[in-house]
Amino acid sequence: MVRDGHTHAVKSLCKTDFGIELIGDALIAAVQAAKPKIVEFLLGTGRVPPDTIDWAFEEAARYGSIDAVKLLYSHRRISQQAISKAFEFVGSLVVPTASPRSEDDPPDMSTEDRVEIIKLLCDTGCIPSELISKAFVRAARKGYTNVMEALHDDECVDSMATAKAFICACYHGHTAIVKVL
Repeated sequence: MVRDGHTHAVKSLCKTDFGIELIGDALIAAVQAAKPKIVEFLLGTGRVPPDTIDWAFEEAARYGSIDAVKLLYSHRRISQQAISKAFEFVGSLVVPTASPRSEDDPPDMSTEDRVEIIKLLCDTGCIPSELISKAFVRAARKGYTNVMEALHDDECVDSMATAKAFICACYHGHTAIVKVL
């Protein structure tokens, strides 16, 4: 029901004596299926444990769902670790193959969604500078020009990371990235 977007059915079922675990599972399913109304409703129940909200946030980033990332972050209950892990997912530091917590592989996210999520996460001020620098160099190596442009002006990217990124871009023949740098 969650994946099909049946909000009224989900609301009715939540009135019964659902366990917290089922509500958490429903939240994850709603995030993965891009059903923001159901995500918002389930968060509003106050019955979703913090670790499940963190997991949903990571999944939203992994699935490239900018709306879910914004919605979950707006509740201000996301841990530092979840924000960093989400950044790793979206910045391609973690290859999103089968997650230990999810049997579904996420669809390929659009470059625009990837960049928007990266910018949002960087704006939180919660991403360690080493992680941003690492993502910057990795993006140069993989040829992600839009990611490079998104991170290039971040104050956390120091001259050492810029030099490493330049060398990687030259080595791999990513001329568009060399021009950005």
